[in-house]
Amino acid sequence: MPALTRRRVLTAGVLGTVAAAAAACSRPFGRTPAGPNLPPGEDLVFGASLELTGSGAVAGMAFGSVVMGRMATQGRNKVTLIASPKVATLGYWVEQLIAESTGKEGKGIVPVEGEPVGKPAVYGDDRLFVYIRMDADPPNRAVQALEKAGHPVVTLTMRDKLDLGGEFFRWEVATAIAGAVLGIDAFDQPNVQESKDNTKKVLAIFKGKGKLPAAESVAASKARAGIKSLLGKAKRGSYFAIMAYTARTPGSEAAIAAIRTAVRDKTKIATTAGYGPRFLHSTGQLHKGGPKTGLFLQVVQNDAKDVSIPGQPYSFSVLKQAQAIGDLQSLTSRRLPVLRVTLGREPAAGWRALAAAVKRGHDVFQEKCSICHFDTSEAKKIGPGLKGLNKRGTFSVNGNKVTDENLKTWIENGDSLMPPFKEALEEAQIKDVIAYVKTL
Repeated sequence: MPALTRRRVLTAGVLGTVAAAAAACSRPFGRTPAGPNLPPGEDLVFGASLELTGSGAVAGMAFGSVVMGRMATQGRNKVTLIASPKVATLGYWVEQLIAESTGKEGKGIVPVEGEPVGKPAVYGDDRLFVYIRMDADPPNRAVQALEKAGHPVVTLTMRDKLDLGGEFFRWEVATAIAGAVLGIDAFDQPNVQESKDNTKKVLAIFKGKGKLPAAESVAASKARAGIKSLLGKAKRGSYFAIMAYTARTPGSEAAIAAIRTAVRDKTKIATTAGYGPRFLHSTGQLHKGGPKTGLFLQVVQNDAKDVSIPGQPYSFSVLKQAQAIGDLQSLTSRRLPVLRVTLGREPAAGWRALAAAVKRGHDVFQEKCSICHFDTSEAKKIGPGLKGLNKRGTFSVNGNKVTDENLKTWIENGDSLMPPFKEALEEAQIKDVIAYVKTL
């Protein structure tokens, strides 16, 4: 009986959505409408911890207008989802809803789903964290650390899984209201069709020539320079998107998590990841229609197995490759930074090589250098902080110019405070550290 009652309440809330949304849009943005645990006129300030336990129209409007919408207009447009393991896959749906609804006209909110949770210092000031938890869950220490460090965290608590319906409603209302705050129509998807049209053009070429058009790519084992160049194009508010037109396996998941962690930890850039062609109907709209702040890594593989499509001169593998090329063309036509990497015929080995290309310098730094140097700050630890060293142009310890050769000499020979590492590190490791430090 309680479940039935709750379903009736939800239905009643749906009937009032239009009127409630209109009322929310007429309010001065920056003041929160009254709602559960949200007093009238209460300002939401950065660094605040906010808990919303209701899931009706008012809670959705408060969440959409003041939290997601207004904070996005002030630069915190990376909604980072942290979900209880019991409802972890809810993030996939929320990601699609936000990205496809708000990513257009050069605006948008970037949903960050599945990114491994890190320490507070590795995040930039463009984040809004949303923690979706079950009422019976124990305290989440990582979330508590984010709150303590001053990051804005919204906690959404579900009593049990029957509250999922209420969460769907909350997010739908919130996303529609956030779209109104951003000044866009949350109910169209203008750039999804574009990739479909590009795919048709690529397939037409295949039908006529018997092969797909060439697409510039680099092998995973040789991707380090390309990734360094891609990350070097980052600017304030950038995000890093992995677009994997590959099979989803435990190996791919581990590699993607490692890549996302390494990129975020050394750049403070938010990271997203999706498997193609599925993501074309979610973050794909945001990539092309949203803010021009994305750094795109497209990952493809040579399929060992294939299946023909009845009535068509191409197979499923060719169709998938055509979709990847069509999406690549959409990004490059907008002059967005994108690197295409191929895993080859052994995807497992390719993923390991790609993760290593991203992580090598970071891992050596953490093991050998982080005891004495910060990589996320210019502040002195024991030795000088290395954040922004390449942009500063000179070493604070000796005034020398920051060049590969001078960095190599410094690492190998040390100085009055730093021991020499010539015997402790191989030459390849020194090169990896130098490449890493120059991206900070």
